[in-house]
Amino acid sequence: ICIDAKSKRPNSFLRKFLFKKIIINRTVIKKRISTYIIQQSLIEKGNYFSNFINYDKESNFKFNIPENTIFFHYKEKLFKELLNWDLNKVKDLIEYLLLKKGKVIFSSEINNIESDNFFFKNFNSYDFTLNKSNTINNKNIIFLKNIDGINLYTAIKKSSEIIAPEGIITHIGYIHNKKILSLMHFNLKNRQDFVNQVISCKEWFPPCNFKFIVLKKNFDKSLKKLDKRI
Repeated sequence: ICIDAKSKRPNSFLRKFLFKKIIINRTVIKKRISTYIIQQSLIEKGNYFSNFINYDKESNFKFNIPENTIFFHYKEKLFKELLNWDLNKVKDLIEYLLLKKGKVIFSSEINNIESDNFFFKNFNSYDFTLNKSNTINNKNIIFLKNIDGINLYTAIKKSSEIIAPEGIITHIGYIHNKKILSLMHFNLKNRQDFVNQVISCKEWFPPCNFKFIVLKKNFDKSLKKLDKRI
């Protein structure tokens, strides 16, 4: 998916080398097709992509995911930069998800030492580099430490529900027809920011198995909003 806005992403030169592409114009507000549906159409039109989506790597997946488990993802840009939530607040959110759903597995940013150490200290975990479990309590929360791309893909595929910041995690969940709750937040400084977010939201136009929530900086108010969607 290529973007035409103030600048082109990728640029015109690089687009010449793409196997196939669809261009989205972000300069005007208009009715749009969901990015999720566009991605699905790109996958279905090419045998290479559809074969990858259906490729069975589960035989090498050594971590056992219980049934009816939700998948959560910690994304620093959303929680730390936009919402100003520290890791203790994120811990409280994960505990809340456990209370509501019963079983939680979650991943974190790649090579984020601060969050990795915090989550390892506070939750049961499975280290994909060492292929080793670390159990510190009897709670059904497991941190997927050092999880690589293929195993991340498989973990999402084998989970029953995805609750995560809008992005690659929710998109993979959509491809596999998972129940989705996409987490968002916007810092609007001026009218142009508002216009840009309207355009973006039209691109996120929810498909049938997709729900979203715009979190508030106030943690308790965010939990009240979540109560109505979970």
